[in-house]
Amino acid sequence: MDSVLTLKDLLKYQDLLAKQFSEIGRLSLLSNTETWELFLEQEESDVIPRDHLPAVKGILFGSPTLSIEVFRDVATGVLKKHKYCTIIRVLYKLTKGNLIPELVDHSLKITSIVLSEEDMQNPYTVRYRDQDHTLREFCTYAKNAIDARLQALECITCVSDNPRCILDIIWEKEHTDSFEW
Repeated sequence: MDSVLTLKDLLKYQDLLAKQFSEIGRLSLLSNTETWELFLEQEESDVIPRDHLPAVKGILFGSPTLSIEVFRDVATGVLKKHKYCTIIRVLYKLTKGNLIPELVDHSLKITSIVLSEEDMQNPYTVRYRDQDHTLREFCTYAKNAIDARLQALECITCVSDNPRCILDIIWEKEHTDSFEW
């Protein structure tokens, strides 16, 4: 990718994460502290290294403790390791999949900038049925279908609880998102 992860992109990302966190608390009638406790109670938050939690808390509370340059290095490392933003995963669960669309778009943009073509060779769609038997789709970039399945097992609670709920894994020949490739 020829794009560069700019400080402006990262500042916007921090603002959107804080906005989503605040929205979760507002809709649940919780204080920031109570919303933070709820955030930490989620199984998905276990992926976030314990030493990153003070920085994550600062970002979500709207007062980052890391300089934007340090945040860029940390965020890049997390994205390269996990292939997704670990904070988004928790917020996704807390909102039952109803993340702010602008946050979703910006997160995908940042992820696509950070991950190299080798990291995200092929787009895959993993189709599965959730606990309510609703058909769902999980889109990811993976080296092969097995890797896409492993990512679904790691990212989606109902899939990790019941791997047999996966119906199929489809290799998408074209990118279906709205980014200019």
